[in-house]
Amino acid sequence: MLPTPPPARPLSPAAVVWLLGLTQIVGYGTLYYGFAIIASDIAAEFDLPVSWIFGGFSLALLAGGAAAPYAGRLIDRHGAAKVMAVGSIAAALCLGFVAVAPGLIFLTIGLLAVEVAATLVQYDAAFAHIVQTAGTEARRRITHLTLIAGFASTLFWPMTSALDTVLTWREVIGVFALLNLLVCLPVHLWLARASRPEAAPVAPAGIGPGALEAIETPLPAALHRRAMVLVAVGFALAGFLLSAILAQMVPMLTALGLGTAAVAVAALFGPAQVLVRFVNMAVGGGRHPLTITIAAAVDDAGGGPGARLHRPGAGRRGAVRGPARLRIGADQHRAGHRCRWRCSAGAATASASGAWRRHDWC
Repeated sequence: MLPTPPPARPLSPAAVVWLLGLTQIVGYGTLYYGFAIIASDIAAEFDLPVSWIFGGFSLALLAGGAAAPYAGRLIDRHGAAKVMAVGSIAAALCLGFVAVAPGLIFLTIGLLAVEVAATLVQYDAAFAHIVQTAGTEARRRITHLTLIAGFASTLFWPMTSALDTVLTWREVIGVFALLNLLVCLPVHLWLARASRPEAAPVAPAGIGPGALEAIETPLPAALHRRAMVLVAVGFALAGFLLSAILAQMVPMLTALGLGTAAVAVAALFGPAQVLVRFVNMAVGGGRHPLTITIAAAVDDAGGGPGARLHRPGAGRRGAVRGPARLRIGADQHRAGHRCRWRCSAGAATASASGAWRRHDWC
């Protein structure tokens, strides 16, 4: 792990959110969304069906889920920002390995390593950093972060498509590696220097010493583990449809006859989720996160607007998955551990949905 850096001038809460938003856009764009654009080029070079390439990607997501508990322990031990800095280096090295992979076996190994590195830099690590540094403001700041990071697909699908017209897929992966090394690494190092754990909140005058804890952790401590397992499974199952579509959104729209307009249509995905998250922040701030999650699931299952537009239901789930853990009891010292429960289960369902979907559009 990186040595403890010297203290730097503290960053404002808004600056922390914006910086994390930048690294989340790059992290999801380079380690997840961009793959859908170059998968067909990879398959053509290795003379394989595209379904095999997506199958390898699904296996890589499962590997990331398996590594998630270990990543959570690192976050709790060393702090999320330092772990994210190491993750940026690992992501750049793994992407570089994929870019020079001489055969299918090495390509698969590289993809596995990429998704393991992704567990160190994506949403759950960022949420843990906010929990470790923001105190009682964590829920609001997590929501703000999801508003910014929601544009990752909007930016990286068109950008990757444009790069793919002038570069080989190996060169595109090389660009992705440089973005992690030159953009994300300095930001994460800056956050590690400038961020210090928030002091434990103090109950206002007239409120008993246990009242604030009861508000922030409404469940008895003995039920936290069971509740976290249920929340992890619930989010994983709710994300099955989303994972089945996301990695192949552009190929799927192309197969439906949209042709070159597929990228432009897919790019609307990001603004739709950001809009829903903004509405959730404006009108659902006082509601329990799990209430909003249940409403999203019912809307999707019942054929409501979320089901017809797909992204709104997913946007609500993305906006509340961090706050839901806070309400169960993800304190500063166990933030990484709690975040990894959801990440591990979510990656498993993403991998399963990949195995289910990969024959449909390829």
